[in-house]
Amino acid sequence: MLRAFPFKIEVLFLESVIATHPRSFGREQDVFDPLHYLALLEQRPGAFEHTLPLRQWRKKWPETYEKLLLEVQKNKPDGQGIREFITILKLHQTYPANLVEQAIHLAVHSSMFSLDGVKYHLQQLLNPLPSATPLDLSFLPSWLILVASRLICRFTTNSWRPDNGTQSFTRNLSTPASPACCLPELPAICHRCCQKNLDYPRYLMALVEEEIHTREQSRIRHRVKDAHFPVLKEMADFDFSALPSLNKARILDLAG
Repeated sequence: MLRAFPFKIEVLFLESVIATHPRSFGREQDVFDPLHYLALLEQRPGAFEHTLPLRQWRKKWPETYEKLLLEVQKNKPDGQGIREFITILKLHQTYPANLVEQAIHLAVHSSMFSLDGVKYHLQQLLNPLPSATPLDLSFLPSWLILVASRLICRFTTNSWRPDNGTQSFTRNLSTPASPACCLPELPAICHRCCQKNLDYPRYLMALVEEEIHTREQSRIRHRVKDAHFPVLKEMADFDFSALPSLNKARILDLAG
């Protein structure tokens, strides 16, 4: 069914609007919306080069679209590249055209010639990461800053896995003056930061926090050892029922 308005027409199937076109007041004109043809072209990618709506669109779209199409076809021949490019074009059905154009532009200039590359930049445009406040690292030992900076450069992708070189690197960092306390936990820290997609300052902060925690635990162990206690007891072992006048909640809060 066709429903006409002063400035647009709607095509309906039962009660659902399946297409909307701006009204054309000229005579003998063909007005196409190429987005309406993408679902069919996904099934018949061989018709991509010959479809009139797509040919008209290609005359207007940015050069980066042609560059992306060429690279996708090169990487995925036999029609698979065309299908992937059509899926990229279908992003226009969900997102504003200017955002899709920016995402394709960024993907091409970063050599990410794929649907995943375009989606990545699209999400970055939609949800930009907040700018990080520079950290004052002057209080840190120089060896820790060196370790963190090298690891940040090498292991900040989601596909990171610890290798033999990394393990050797961490083993050799121990020095008599400042043992590499947090380095045994380094693979877990790196993997956790990658999963959370943390930026470099937060990555370094996580490393520093682990170092501080590990050193504090080490100091406690050494002090307990030097104290030569005959028996080790913790707050959990204390029998508060023997002294009911004690405020148990307060004591536990102070114990931290």
